Amino acid sequence: MWAALTVVVALVAASCQQPPSPTIADRAGGCTVGIVGDSLAVGSMPYWDEAFTSRGCELSFVNARGGRPTLEGVELIEQLARLGWLPKVLVVALGPNDPIDPRLFGPLVQRVMAAAGDRPVVWVNIDKPFVEHTLNWALRLAGELDPDFYVYDWNGVADAFPQLRVADRIHLTEGGYRLRAELIARHITNR
Repeated sequence: MWAALTVVVALVAASCQQPPSPTIADRAGGCTVGIVGDSLAVGSMPYWDEAFTSRGCELSFVNARGGRPTLEGVELIEQLARLGWLPKVLVVALGPNDPIDPRLFGPLVQRVMAAAGDRPVVWVNIDKPFVEHTLNWALRLAGELDPDFYVYDWNGVADAFPQLRVADRIHLTEGGYRLRAELIARHITNR
């Protein structure tokens, strides 16, 4: 028994000495973050700055508008890229205001990746009845095809904690908006 315990302790000690895997911020070469989103990003507006700055990141900008369709957000991202104003990490929180058609949504995701160049893009997946499965499939596919594309599974969090949602099952309580900002920041920094 003591021998087995000694082996377990040695394995745990060895795993603690291994360096952590690189975070999204590490891969970007820094943690300057910009956010383009819709009403869910607006709802988290009071919490974005603290969520990132408390983890050693700089929040470059948040550009969010209620009801924003993905095409509008993509055009904004492309304009920022042309001006050289994209940060090291781009967070995109768009999709709930789009038609349920991955043939339209998928090319918009590709346009964001083209505009971002070699920057990591973190796309917050969609938590909206009848939309989430179809459009989230397009996001998963993009994540499999591009190593700089990361999907944050907000849909999974919201399903696990439905009390975070208000009656429309899309928008959130104040605590939900705070948690959403903190979890996205943690996803990028791993702290």
